[in-house]
Amino acid sequence: MATIDVSGTTRQYILTLPAGYDPRHVYPLLFAFHGGSYNAQWVVNGDPPQSGPYYGIQAVANDTAILVAPQALSGSWTNQNGQDVAYVDAMVSRFEAQLCVDQSRIFATGFSRGAIMTIALGCNDSAKFRAVAAMSGEIMNGCPDTRALPYWASHGTSDPTINISLGEAARDTFVQRNHCTTQTVAISPSGCVSYQGCDLGFPVVWCPFDGVHEPPPFAGSAIWAFFSQF
Repeated sequence: MATIDVSGTTRQYILTLPAGYDPRHVYPLLFAFHGGSYNAQWVVNGDPPQSGPYYGIQAVANDTAILVAPQALSGSWTNQNGQDVAYVDAMVSRFEAQLCVDQSRIFATGFSRGAIMTIALGCNDSAKFRAVAAMSGEIMNGCPDTRALPYWASHGTSDPTINISLGEAARDTFVQRNHCTTQTVAISPSGCVSYQGCDLGFPVVWCPFDGVHEPPPFAGSAIWAFFSQF
């Protein structure tokens, strides 16, 4: 577990470099935020209800990306007084200085509280990110950013913890920001739809699935496919 000082507070994260990392080759950077009942090590281990390390993304990324599992203070992401966004900004600055990061391909994903944190970045720090993917999330504390940002989201239709209506409201915020229409077309995996008419290069994908409060079984492949188009 590595540490970084953020305005006098020591924060922790786990960094996973690609096997055979080449400092002369640029890599996309992906942050994966844990849920409130879990921690950074859980993300790295790929423990249930995930489908593998880093929500199943590590396997399909196949050593082509730098992966980071940040650790929340007191176990949960709150972004009180902007502290969690500042923490992510500090990590981005460190990795850009120390690693060969493709600054145009920085991504964020997360589940539950981690999805709320992912959306918070999209709502408060969107200029740093090329795209975000939220699993079972919602918007908390508003969404002041208005620039277009590619958005992928999944939500269990029977989620008892964060009702799917809250996930739909977050989705609709990005549909509006990206100037999409309300028309959708079905895409893979089954159940997912892509909104039409969005600003070029700023898609919105919505993946409701038959499930509860959990990452979807297709999370790794679907999220990486979404990020890989950029």
